[in-house]
Amino acid sequence: FPSHDIAHTDGTRTHDLLDHLTAVANNTFLKLPFNNLDTIGEQSGFLHDLGKYRTNFQNYLKNVSGIDNTAIYDINNKTHASAGMFLTRDTVSDPVISSIIQCIIIMVVNFYSI
Repeated sequence: FPSHDIAHTDGTRTHDLLDHLTAVANNTFLKLPFNNLDTIGEQSGFLHDLGKYRTNFQNYLKNVSGIDNTAIYDINNKTHASAGMFLTRDTVSDPVISSIIQCIIIMVVNFYSI
């Protein structure tokens, strides 16, 4: 992953994306301590904001936070949560596990939404 990408901003400070993904993955791991859901939760935590690595989303965050008011982004294309779900759908061969990961991603996104 590239370093120094932004996970979110409150207008005065930013949160590093890799730090954010790691914290969410660890937290999700701890909240699901049974039947291997801890590992699935951890993976979901890492995947929930994967789309924030996209240049368009980074430019959006830089622009709205004032870090770079010249950063150009497409306002209609700032979705980010679906990237982890699509990656899961396309790479996890077990459809049940894939569905569980995608559901956890949705729950994590709703809990940690920006």
